[in-house]
Amino acid sequence: VRYGDNIHIKETNIKNTGFQGIGVDRGGKEIYIDDNVVTRAGGDGIHVGGQTTPDMIKDVFVTKNRILDSADGGVGVTGGTGGYINNVWIIDNIITGTRGGGGMDIEGCQSVMIRGNRIYGHAKNGILIGTTQVQQPSDIFVDGNDIGPSLSVSDWAVNIFRANFGAFVLHPIVIRN
Repeated sequence: VRYGDNIHIKETNIKNTGFQGIGVDRGGKEIYIDDNVVTRAGGDGIHVGGQTTPDMIKDVFVTKNRILDSADGGVGVTGGTGGYINNVWIIDNIITGTRGGGGMDIEGCQSVMIRGNRIYGHAKNGILIGTTQVQQPSDIFVDGNDIGPSLSVSDWAVNIFRANFGAFVLHPIVIRN
């Protein structure tokens, strides 16, 4: 889905995709991705991203999904090199078997709640919080998630990552798992 407002993707079974299981990019608001099952996606199970355009994505709700055996990550919400993503809720998802990525990749987002998710069997970080060239993460709350075991002993359950784009200031980031 590109350039859409008031998007609802609900109670859908998605299997064996060549790319993302569910993908929303290039701007939009009021995006609800709820109670879906994504199995064997060729990329992220669910990906919401700003790509390279100066668009804003806001009011994103990713809730009660099951993401199983994806080739990359479970849930990716990334601002790209030109986008902004604000007001993101990732709640009560089950993510298992991310063969090439982590459970969640949250980059360049502000006002994010990550709560009550179960992430295990991930190849990289359980939850990665990072910056983009345009937007630094702020007001991120990670609370009550069950993370691990992973497929790798070298990555983190929760990793706050600094990209090399100048000053990096984290405003309130609260982690309680």
